[in-house]
Amino acid sequence: MNMNFNKNIQLNIENDSINRLLKDFCLEFTGIKLYLVGGYLRDIILNIPTIDRDYTVCGIKGVLFASKLSEKLKTKCIILDNKHDVARVILPDKQNYLDIAGCQGIDIHEDLSRRDFTVNAMAYLLVPEGSNEVIDPHNGQRDIKNSIIRAISEKNIVDDPLRILRSYRFALHLSGTIDETTRMAINKNSSLLKNIAAERIQAELNKIFAADNSFIYVHEMAYNGILETLIPEMTLLRKVPSNVYHHLGLYEHTLEVYRQIEVLFSGMPEKTREHFKSNATSSIQRIVALKYAALLHDIAKPDTWLIDNEGKHTFLGHADQGAEKAELIARRLKLPNIIIKIIKQLTKYHLYPSQLAPYFQKPSKKAKSRFFKKLGNDVPEVILLAKADRIAAQGEKITEKIVKARLEMLDELLNDYYKSLEKAVELPKIIDGNDVMKILNIKPSEKVGKILNEIRELQTEGELKTSEEAINWIKTNYE
Repeated sequence: MNMNFNKNIQLNIENDSINRLLKDFCLEFTGIKLYLVGGYLRDIILNIPTIDRDYTVCGIKGVLFASKLSEKLKTKCIILDNKHDVARVILPDKQNYLDIAGCQGIDIHEDLSRRDFTVNAMAYLLVPEGSNEVIDPHNGQRDIKNSIIRAISEKNIVDDPLRILRSYRFALHLSGTIDETTRMAINKNSSLLKNIAAERIQAELNKIFAADNSFIYVHEMAYNGILETLIPEMTLLRKVPSNVYHHLGLYEHTLEVYRQIEVLFSGMPEKTREHFKSNATSSIQRIVALKYAALLHDIAKPDTWLIDNEGKHTFLGHADQGAEKAELIARRLKLPNIIIKIIKQLTKYHLYPSQLAPYFQKPSKKAKSRFFKKLGNDVPEVILLAKADRIAAQGEKITEKIVKARLEMLDELLNDYYKSLEKAVELPKIIDGNDVMKILNIKPSEKVGKILNEIRELQTEGELKTSEEAINWIKTNYE
């Protein structure tokens, strides 16, 4: 089916500088057709800004076309999939890139029939010019309008089971639903995800977790067993039931912590939200690491679960053991080392903020200072995780008064953290490494750095204010 584009959309495509560049480049060839396809076309229809540009070329190999284009632009060409004739051209600005594929099949219609979902199985003919229509043989525009993700066929899901995860990501992207027939095909073939490379799995999960409203889709993935296919260790969470401190079983509690992360996020200070949305790596936001930690923070509870003679449930050491287990899972998913480090730290210390002081009491200055120093840049994450964990655990022994007091303490702790950052910037240097080495008659070493950190901490707490006080403290404690 061919459908007329909105005139404004057509003009946007035709007047786009990159599309014009490609059309000019195609003049160097004869008998080729170049189509704009995939996500870029879908997002143009949705009026969503995107740099995800996909093109299909017929009449020449996609890799060859991309290679010649990169030569023309004096930029880089990366072969993404030699078997399926797909390459990426990095544009000179180093930010935009073009994914170019050779036509799969005898024509564009057969090519589109091999794609994942109807909303991605559309094409717009750029070269040769003359068509003002979108090629839409599977009614993708209709499904975009109705916010429905519909697979082209079950075979296409079996051919690339990663499309199971992509179905949830695109449903999230459209704030829509997955077609029932597609859902049945997904559930039937979900075990095939075990055959997909970890790098591809985590790339899809990262995109899902980066969204502010991903919970309903993550919950559906959990309900359909997909999360446990990807993280088999989560199956054991179902063994641990509710107790007097937890109104939910452990598996449901874990999902509720994830949900609360998203609920609480919007109410956090603006600078905290900006911190969460900042990139921990070149492509992964800190909020993504936090959501992994939400799913893994209690992953070792089944291993440490005991019920004593009084019927009390205990999970001694679950945070420490969980950190090691979370690291193994994160490494299996081939996550970057920086993200693994954050997940491990948040899992290990998710109880720490709530342990700084008993209920209805405030932490001491020294306790807060040590907490800030130990968690460093991850303080906002571990505080939000602690808040979500507290709200998600309200058994009969946990009163509303207890929850309210703990949440207020955690909010105050976050505020004190920002104050400590401001104070640390303002503090004058009262002693340096040369002074330490001279006083103790030692050479450069880790000991010097350790002493300077201790002095800085005491200075932050107001216990040391002058160089003379710092010198006397060194002599008393180290000479």
